[in-house]
Amino acid sequence: MSTTLSPLQSLLAYVQEATGLAPSTTVSLLVLIASIIYAVFSYVQHRAAPVPPPVPGPPEPIKIGEITLEDLSQYSGSDPEKPILLAIRGKIYDVTRGKHFYGPGGPYEVFAGKEASRAFAKMSTDPKDAVADLTGLTYSEMETLRDWESSLQFKYDVVGTVQGSEASVGGAGGADGAGGAEEGREGKEDVATGAAGVEGEGAQAGEEGAGVVKGSES
Repeated sequence: MSTTLSPLQSLLAYVQEATGLAPSTTVSLLVLIASIIYAVFSYVQHRAAPVPPPVPGPPEPIKIGEITLEDLSQYSGSDPEKPILLAIRGKIYDVTRGKHFYGPGGPYEVFAGKEASRAFAKMSTDPKDAVADLTGLTYSEMETLRDWESSLQFKYDVVGTVQGSEASVGGAGGADGAGGAEEGREGKEDVATGAAGVEGEGAQAGEEGAGVVKGSES
């Protein structure tokens, strides 16, 4: 009765008969050939696989020059096709890289698209403070504003200025100068008030002294 061989057994028998190798050597040879075929197939398949396109990085900052506050409001992050901008002391910064902070839903989104110097100085996220007016700020608040300005200059690019601001006319230290002038005026007023008080007290003392002398004569 004839015995039917499996395809693998038939292959082993054929290779053994063709090469004259021992059965164990024949098996090793077939395993080696199969490994080479698998490696070649995997390499070809990998080369044929489509290469994913590179992930685009953030766009390069675009210089916008001098713009109005109304124009600045268009860069609040509501339009995904536009960068996110904000201004502090008249200088406009592109904070698109920090959209998780300044974009819609971020903790500082109130600053986006605005000249928010007062809000930065007061560490306020109240929309009514997101203005350029620095009137009445304390020395400590002005120091906070300078710290914020230094931080923005380190992290982001200046892309323009707000029309009519100190920065747009080349007076970056205008706010500090105004504050210093105000303090100087207050100091002069205090000195004048003190001098007037001393003069008044001296006059009053003179009158009292004259009264004492007259009383003694009588």
